[in-house]
Amino acid sequence: MSTTYENAADLEFFNECLDTLIKDLLYNDLGVTDYRWDHNSESKLQKSAWVASLLASSDDEEHQSKALSFAILAYIEKRGTDDEEMYERYLYIVLSRIGNLQTFNTVRREQADVSFEERLISSLDSALGLELSSDLQQHELGDGTVLSSFQKDILNALQAGKDIAISGPTSSGKSFILRKYIQRELENQDGFEAIYVVPTRALIAEVSEKLSSLNDYLEGEQEIEVRTGAYFEEESEDPDTDSNSFLVVTPERCLRLIDEDTRARIDPDLIFFDEIQNIQDGQRGVLFEDIIQLLSESWPETQIVAAGPYLEEPQDTLSNLTDREVVQIKTAFTPVLQMKAIMRFKSAKNQSGSRRMVDVVLYSPSGDKLEFTIAEPDDLTYTTVNKSKTRALTTIIDEYGQNSQNLVYASKTNLAEDRADAIANNRDREITSARIDELTEFLKNTIHENYPLIDHLKKGVAFHHGRVPKIAREEIEDLYRSKVGLDTIVCTSTLLEGVNLPAEKIFLTSAYRGDDELSELDFQNLVGRVGRVDSRLYGSIYCVEAEDDEWVDEKLNSDTEESVNPATSQATDNPNKLITALGSNDLRQLKDASTRYTSILLRSRYLKSDYDVDEYLSNKGLSDSDISSAKDELDRTLEDIEIPEKLLRRNPTVDPVEQNTLYRLVMQNPEKWVIGENTTEYSYDKLMRITQQLNQVFKFTKDDEYGIDPPNRETKHGALEPIVVVANQWLRGETYHSMIDSRQANVEDEGLSKCIRTILDLVNDDVRFILVKYYGMLVDILEESDYEMGKWASNFDQMLEMGSMNFGELRLMSKGVDRSVALQLGIPPGVDNVEDFLENRRGKIPEFFTRHLQSQGVL
Repeated sequence: MSTTYENAADLEFFNECLDTLIKDLLYNDLGVTDYRWDHNSESKLQKSAWVASLLASSDDEEHQSKALSFAILAYIEKRGTDDEEMYERYLYIVLSRIGNLQTFNTVRREQADVSFEERLISSLDSALGLELSSDLQQHELGDGTVLSSFQKDILNALQAGKDIAISGPTSSGKSFILRKYIQRELENQDGFEAIYVVPTRALIAEVSEKLSSLNDYLEGEQEIEVRTGAYFEEESEDPDTDSNSFLVVTPERCLRLIDEDTRARIDPDLIFFDEIQNIQDGQRGVLFEDIIQLLSESWPETQIVAAGPYLEEPQDTLSNLTDREVVQIKTAFTPVLQMKAIMRFKSAKNQSGSRRMVDVVLYSPSGDKLEFTIAEPDDLTYTTVNKSKTRALTTIIDEYGQNSQNLVYASKTNLAEDRADAIANNRDREITSARIDELTEFLKNTIHENYPLIDHLKKGVAFHHGRVPKIAREEIEDLYRSKVGLDTIVCTSTLLEGVNLPAEKIFLTSAYRGDDELSELDFQNLVGRVGRVDSRLYGSIYCVEAEDDEWVDEKLNSDTEESVNPATSQATDNPNKLITALGSNDLRQLKDASTRYTSILLRSRYLKSDYDVDEYLSNKGLSDSDISSAKDELDRTLEDIEIPEKLLRRNPTVDPVEQNTLYRLVMQNPEKWVIGENTTEYSYDKLMRITQQLNQVFKFTKDDEYGIDPPNRETKHGALEPIVVVANQWLRGETYHSMIDSRQANVEDEGLSKCIRTILDLVNDDVRFILVKYYGMLVDILEESDYEMGKWASNFDQMLEMGSMNFGELRLMSKGVDRSVALQLGIPPGVDNVEDFLENRRGKIPEFFTRHLQSQGVL
């Protein structure tokens, strides 16, 4: 590392200038008027500009970050003055040198000036003009898109066909460059196929919409088909090899790709795994790891790409999972300025003077923490912050978030709704917006006329979590991005799952997800949502705490990368505990999720003819004696297994011993397990009976009738009957509104908000995840029996997941259309081509639905 750069970065006047500029920005951001930039320090500013321009040429990302911070801060400081154009040019030069010209797009949009580069380059001396022209050519694509150096490196590796592990902050543009690469491949070849694996269902719609939008760049009769892992229509014996096809799936939906018949119809050019750090998380982590290995083995010639934030050695993580040579592309560089601050409220006994003050800790780009005070807002005291975070946030948003796009973080769903309610009720204005009116009308019809979100939206506030219906989440996100009346969203950890909500300010009062503390990696991923490169030059992170309840300093100060420790490695790190688990007759008794699901995975793999458990455990670091002991336990517990291997492959997170029990029962009497051959034969009583039979085998929830009360219930709700009641309503295509009304009529003393949350939890967690898993297993086994399965019965698990028995509606939902929209479009049974049906009725479809159908590539 050059001592010249080191010495420049440590210059006292330069760091003092950074401290002064960032402090001035915070005061402006909060609307505080008793502090201003000392305009007598112009000479220090000019000298600092020279230092930052030097640091911009360093290869060290810390030096580049200081240069970028100074250039942005100086430009913001001089905006609206006679020196604005000069500092605008200066910002461009610094961005060019650090290879981050993409950030300048934000300035272009503000200025609406597309010819800036030409005028700037031609106005400079020949040497500097040549430098900038060369930088621009190096990072600009043929369509005018300007990439960062990080994005350019990813694009080059993609085009070279290499397997890639990417680590970069949320705002670094990983997903953008992947879509840009796919766009170029679509333009240059016919029949491009990709599998895009997302961590949660909440992300399927967003990714599907962005991939569908690539249709705008295709010419002629080329078209992209985006699917979400469901195959309701009859598949062609000879699939069109020239079609462009994308599968956007969660790890759970990936399981159907393992089937040989399905694999034969897919030949992906690319498989992308998003948020790869999720392989650390218990059951889903074990499944994610298994899926990565299985897909890479299924298509050995297919390019594999994985991405995540702040990962220490992503190359090792992906290479260990795929046994392939992997290229690593990393950056910790954030292409925008993030202003991080703590607002610490003090008790009255620690206040002096007549004016109450708040301690502020501001993290400066200089590396220092600046500590000073600002006046405490009216009606907000230490006691309020200490005892009622909801009331405190209401005042803080009113005081400091009036003219910005805000995110407020809540650790739980109910807290998000309560805080949105408090913020909305504190406002006396009402938003006038046709789009908000359309959304609220939809929510009245679909959820309930008294759904709290309706009134919140009219005040410019929304809550956002996994229980908000998909189309409503999409519309909320689009309204927020478009700044159409909606300025504040209270959200849960959906932000950690990749949902794109570019905010100007985020306010936090804790670092928890549910009852668990956020890791440093998750916290950095969360706050990385502010100050996105495509929307604003900087973002503000405000952490609110009371003295003696200080929670954030360590997390804000952490910029270290995190090594990914898969859930399976967490289990194999304790061989004795794992070996004991492998010998257990009932793995459900195990409290540790990593050990429980790793044991299930090992049992499943031990039964596969093409899998070497010895090698797997050896690679995990187990000794020969431990491996021998583990195999002894596997031999003993699996000696009576009869279920075919291909069925076990489809369910790697369910104990093969339990699967074998179900297999034997079904094979003895298949008719006892068939729920019907068509809609007419189906009944609630059959659903209840077969669900109880499944629960007797797998014990996934409580059932008093049969004396089942498992120690580690899988379901979120406490008992089987309410789950089956909602599953029946869901299958029959009832609206949320109908299900909510039914529950209110039968459950006393449950408020509307709690009732809505309960119904949405039952649907999303217990029906669409738990029941679907076991009914999918049952359908697979029935297809192996002598029983003749028709199309209706063989798709029962998919109908249960989607929430309809109408194959036209199911076809739409498999393409990403929201269930509530699909149900209201009036698709008659037996429609062969649902897209043509809708196209012929386009003029009769409400505009709100039309926008959604277009975003999913249906219209």
